This record gives sequence, C-alpha cells and structure tokens, in this order.
Amino acid sequence: MACESHCYSSCRRLCCHFSYMPTMHIIRRSVLGLEPEAALAALHDRDLIRRDPATGTIACAYPFSGPPMPHRVAPAGGRAFYAMCAVDVLGIPFLLGRDATITSADSTSREPVRVAVCA
Repeated sequence: MACESHCYSSCRRLCCHFSYMPTMHIIRRSVLGLEPEAALAALHDRDLIRRDPATGTIACAYPFSGPPMPHRVAPAGGRAFYAMCAVDVLGIPFLLGRDATITSADSTSREPVRVAVCA
C-alpha cells in the first residue's frame, strides 16, 4: 500500500511539474527502490489512474488527463492541464495552490465556459 500511495503521489506530482503524463521510465526513476509496475497495476484496478490497454502507458492520474478533454485549467504562471471532468478541473487550482483560469464547454449547448478561480 505504501508503494502504491508513493507511485500515485509521484504520478500526480510529475503531472503538475511536466503538464503531461509521466512515462514508465520517469516513474521508475521517481520511485527508486520500489516496484512501480505492481503499484501502477493496483492503482489502475482502483481507478486512480488509467493506463492505455495497448501500451500500458499512463493515460490519466486523477484529476489530470493526458489525452485532451473538454475541461482545461491554466494556472497563473504555469502550464495548462486537462482534467477528467468538470469537478476535477475545479479542484486542480486548489491542489496546486495557484489561481487559475478554467475553460470548458456547456454539455448541452457546447457554448464555451470560462471561470476564474482564486485558490
């Protein structure tokens, strides 16, 4: 469990730092001394991360999404991120501790939505 928690924390921290999903090579380097493959499989089974079924690469580590999604957050002075859903995108500025601009689209009309968040 400690290894899984450490891997999940590393995935999210790396997403925040790089603004994209970390590769297995980066995960292995960030969790030295641990067995990341088993931990990542357990995190996938718990729906905390999603892995590409064909490649095994990390597709998302909640709340961050690697593939483009309708919900995007741009923290002040930082890189923008995609979020898995509208609730996740609202939490990212507070996770990062930074003000941010959120862009999305109304699910019915597809009209653009823009929200400023002060963290």
